Amino acid sequence: NPFLARDDIVEFCKKAGITVVAHTPLAKAEKLNDDSLVAMAERLGISPATLMLRFGMRNGYKIIPRSSDIDHIIENYNTNVEIGEKDMRILHGFDCRYSTHPKYL
Repeated sequence: NPFLARDDIVEFCKKAGITVVAHTPLAKAEKLNDDSLVAMAERLGISPATLMLRFGMRNGYKIIPRSSDIDHIIENYNTNVEIGEKDMRILHGFDCRYSTHPKYL
């Protein structure tokens, strides 16, 4: 997710032909109310969750979002929105090494 991009690991995996899987692409919903994320999502006319998922997809990751709410599952599936290069650079700037499991950093 944009708050823990791990660009160094991703670059290594891509060079080695390893598929990157985003296990927690929504940061367990802990960052969905981040002011910068919300502002960008509103500007693009999508939800913060869709923006976070699209970030992973745009970077070529295989994403595994999960939810028990049918509306969220449908929203997670409907991520057909394009994010421009400028917005992707901004999203990469959100990286603050935020982890839902800090002991694994």
